[in-house]
Amino acid sequence: MRVFRTIWFSAVLCCPGLLTAGYAYRLAAVRLDALVQEPVLPVMPLSSFPYEIGGWEGEDQPLRDTILEVAGNDDYIHRSYQHPELGYYVTLYVAFTSQPRNMLGHRPRVCYAGAGWEHDGSEPQEVVSAEGETLPVLVHYFHKSVPNQTRIVVLNYYFINGGVSTDYRDFSGFLWRLPTFSRDQIRYVAQVQIGSVSSTAAISFASEIASLIRPYMPVERADKE
Repeated sequence: MRVFRTIWFSAVLCCPGLLTAGYAYRLAAVRLDALVQEPVLPVMPLSSFPYEIGGWEGEDQPLRDTILEVAGNDDYIHRSYQHPELGYYVTLYVAFTSQPRNMLGHRPRVCYAGAGWEHDGSEPQEVVSAEGETLPVLVHYFHKSVPNQTRIVVLNYYFINGGVSTDYRDFSGFLWRLPTFSRDQIRYVAQVQIGSVSSTAAISFASEIASLIRPYMPVERADKE
């Protein structure tokens, strides 16, 4: 009887906590559902990003529906840009998501290896925007021997809730598995990826567009009840 009373008393003590936890769970579910239905988006649609930048001329390169479905981005652009005067050619991919977990599997070391490219190494670099901001970037080197020897470079970095990083681990922790609130801010990740056969071309283009991409990134968004 004493054991039964102890169990019953413990259950009574736990009930308020369970009720509180249940209410908190339902509240979080409602907020999360609202997030999914109304995702955080760039300040302006990425499709409005300029086609002509200095001497660079851009052209859209549509992605297949299967790729878009796997990527799960809230917004993106995929374009080729060329600089006829300098003879440079690059591809630009900017992917934006309010659900960081969607971005984890789409870093260059994963995607290019999956497409048959062999990784030759990576090195940190810096690019300087037209406004004088220094951004860290990570340049990856790949090659593919079949059908013939081809080498490419892929410059990659992320905007993470307003900051800039080259490390995917900055958004791979447990708290990034779902959209989170912090001081009325909703976290997001935007990947900027530039591919070329020339590292000089990739870095030159990254410097050219650095100041143009940042205004698309949200700074904060009020938490709506």
